[in-house]
Amino acid sequence: MAVFAVIWTTTSVLISSRWIEVLGATPGTFDDAGKLVSLLALGYDIFVEIALAYVSFFATSALLVWIRHASDDSCANVRTRRNSSS
Repeated sequence: MAVFAVIWTTTSVLISSRWIEVLGATPGTFDDAGKLVSLLALGYDIFVEIALAYVSFFATSALLVWIRHASDDSCANVRTRRNSSS
């Protein structure tokens, strides 16, 4: 899911459907942000707003043991039973 979100955000920036505006020289106006600000904001968006948002869901699932490691005995037993029944 995080990969999908990163691709979506990056594509949005590349096709100019997402942009950043900063305060302009005249009060009450806005100008497009420079390339450096846009690049830093894109990095922030990808790594903080997207990737770290998904970490909490993974961590919660791991803590509640909804996700088990492949070498876990209970998972190995399930795989063995499935293979032997076919």
